[in-house]
Amino acid sequence: MKLILTIALVGLSALNSYAAQPKVAYAFETLTVDTSTRTLTSAYLTRLSSPGPSINPDTSAFMTVETATLRWTINGSSPTSTSGHKATDGDTISITGYDNLRNFRFLKVSGSDGSLQVTYER
Repeated sequence: MKLILTIALVGLSALNSYAAQPKVAYAFETLTVDTSTRTLTSAYLTRLSSPGPSINPDTSAFMTVETATLRWTINGSSPTSTSGHKATDGDTISITGYDNLRNFRFLKVSGSDGSLQVTYER
């Protein structure tokens, strides 16, 4: 009984130390924000599952909106000028999870064309 409890505590300790690890940025890109519906670059999303088929559910992207006002979604549907979450110049967007990143869509709804600065972390 004592051995099982010790193994369980060691396993729990290892799990807690994994969860406490800070995320590490592994890629950066600048995306154009215009009237076309756009997605994140798939080459960066492919790397999320490296080196094997398992996907880290804590993978994320931190984004900063510059110049444009945009709308975005994470359910795979395309945003419109009146639907989707709204973000304006200087706003930040944080998305966590492979499926949410893969399904992230955005487009400009007003103002000049702008950019979305994206840092990928895992």
